[in-house]
Amino acid sequence: TVALSTCEAEYMALTEAIKEAIYLYNSYNYIRINLGFSDLNKPRILIDNKAAQKLAENLEFIKKLSI
Repeated sequence: TVALSTCEAEYMALTEAIKEAIYLYNSYNYIRINLGFSDLNKPRILIDNKAAQKLAENLEFIKKLSI
């Protein structure tokens, strides 16, 4: 998929990062439970594009876009 704006490109990258973070968190959590390790901190994902951040925070905007 080709992004038509930097906001769209950053948002697409953000969604991929979130997918990977969820997968890794769930994998580590499964291992932690089975091996008895201490609790995990939830991952934090940082973003440097304000427009993409606002888009991710407010899903009303996504309905108006073709993302």
